[in-house]
Amino acid sequence: MQTEQRSREYREFIEQYLKEFYAQFHDLPQNKLFEAMEYSLLAGGKRLRPVLAMEFCRISGGDPKAAAPF
Repeated sequence: MQTEQRSREYREFIEQYLKEFYAQFHDLPQNKLFEAMEYSLLAGGKRLRPVLAMEFCRISGGDPKAAAPF
């Protein structure tokens, strides 16, 4: 698998995880605060560190998804 494809898969995994994580807060009284946090977090960027951690885990023989830093 090529590096770009693997990186894309990692980013998609991270995006899906974050969307599912923030979905649990939509019914809370502070939902406006969580919506603002979710908007900022899901706007893109901020994915290099988790992608690097997942790739290092793969190179070391581990499961990249288990190494996701969340």
